[in-house]
Amino acid sequence: MNWEAQLALSMQTEAEPVVPKALEARNLCRQKAYGKALEVLWGMLRAARQAGSAHREAFVLIHIGKVYRNWIWDVALKFFKDGLAVARDCGFTRGEMTACNAIGELYYAWGDYDRALDFYRQSLGLADTISDLPVKRDILLDMVECYGERGEFDTCDQLLDEAMRLDATFGVSSMVGDRSNIKAI
Repeated sequence: MNWEAQLALSMQTEAEPVVPKALEARNLCRQKAYGKALEVLWGMLRAARQAGSAHREAFVLIHIGKVYRNWIWDVALKFFKDGLAVARDCGFTRGEMTACNAIGELYYAWGDYDRALDFYRQSLGLADTISDLPVKRDILLDMVECYGERGEFDTCDQLLDEAMRLDATFGVSSMVGDRSNIKAI
């Protein structure tokens, strides 16, 4: 999953102060100005903690992890786990879902498919809880890649079929490339 404005939007009134700064940090990352992006996010983290906003704190910790994911994965994992803990403590389901998926992506990149799938499953359950079908579809496709690496192609087909059913649910024609990519594995 990418940087998500919807993550911020799920915080309702708390979203307004963080969205412009989060977008600024994202744009700095796109320019590979990671130090500047972290500077923005550290300021946001201080403000969240001073305001006593656990939702904002979780949001920012997850986004700090996304910056570090560009070059220091161990540090990214620490921030994702910290964000996950804060999100769980304050009941911020979308933040918990995003952190679980980000952790799963790191474990996938490290080749630890069992751990990746554990976090993807947690993320998938949370996507169901908040009824976020587009994100659920993305998580299913992450799981397809993971099961493909493990050589479990029947499971890949089942998950891909479920993702394609979701496409139909929200009126998007299925991405032909999804099925073609699986067949190519």
